[in-house]
Amino acid sequence: MRYAALALLLAIAACSTDDDVAPSQEEPIGDAAAADAGADVDVAPAPGILSFAHYHSQDEIHAFLTGLAGDHPGLARFETLGASRQGREIAYVVVSNADPATVPALYFNGTHHGDEWSSTEGILGLADHLVTHRDEPAVRAVLDGYAVYLQPLVNPDGHAAKTRADSRGVDPNRDYAYPARPDAQSFAVPEIALVKALVDRIKPRAAVAYHSGAESVLWSWCYTGTRTTDDAALAATSQAAAGAMGFDRWLQSYDDYPSEGEFIDYAYDRYRTQALTFELSNVKTPSESQLAGIVARSVKGAVAVIDAVTKPAALATRRLAPRASFGALGKRTGPRLE
Repeated sequence: MRYAALALLLAIAACSTDDDVAPSQEEPIGDAAAADAGADVDVAPAPGILSFAHYHSQDEIHAFLTGLAGDHPGLARFETLGASRQGREIAYVVVSNADPATVPALYFNGTHHGDEWSSTEGILGLADHLVTHRDEPAVRAVLDGYAVYLQPLVNPDGHAAKTRADSRGVDPNRDYAYPARPDAQSFAVPEIALVKALVDRIKPRAAVAYHSGAESVLWSWCYTGTRTTDDAALAATSQAAAGAMGFDRWLQSYDDYPSEGEFIDYAYDRYRTQALTFELSNVKTPSESQLAGIVARSVKGAVAVIDAVTKPAALATRRLAPRASFGALGKRTGPRLE
């Protein structure tokens, strides 16, 4: 089976020290960084197809995604969106028991910023969870009625170079259109134009961008402190996701700090989707000893978002914390990382 080949590839990559392809095992993060990442992360990962004992190279990611599609042809479909400026593959997998064109879409992406490796792994973890648990009633119900699109690498050139920006030094997560800037002045980054093309085609009911550098859940708007017309629903979903991950920060993105041109503002403005940012770990690339737990809790957050979209009546019964309590969490004082 393909997974045998994948296992061999994983073993080979674990010994690799190629800085341009994968995080090197020869560069330990260090005890201080591990502490910042949350050394008490103890969420036990569910048994699955993919191990999160180390960070995965782009070759491993490709093998995993194509392996899902090859071994589960009625469930997972692998698609290539295009290529990065440097020619690296930009792809996604869609998981559904139905024809994806006939059911609503849910979309999750990672690695807008190439040095935020836990965001990449979180997307892989969700793909692994959905396929591994496909026969469980709750998962099967989602996959019968929805198509879950999973794109682990928005910025593969940054991922390969271990840099936040793309190959030309541009922050991809500032290139989206938003109410104060039209499409014609946006989408100059080819990788972001590809995300736009996918989102415009599938018009997702939920759109979650995974990042790292904090532990929080954020929602639109990013560019203004004005509340959206769907603020209560976005707050409720964010609180549910943060609670599932054990986080005590959920707030409008602008209240964290202002920014212009972020993915979630485009997705919300264009399609009124439940558009959220997940910040998965305080350190952008946590210690590998912490990775499995961080991925496991990110899956819990994603499931909470999926429940909020597919079971809105259940979410409506949740009691929201007062808005004032968000302010009590405080704004971040450092530079914006998302």
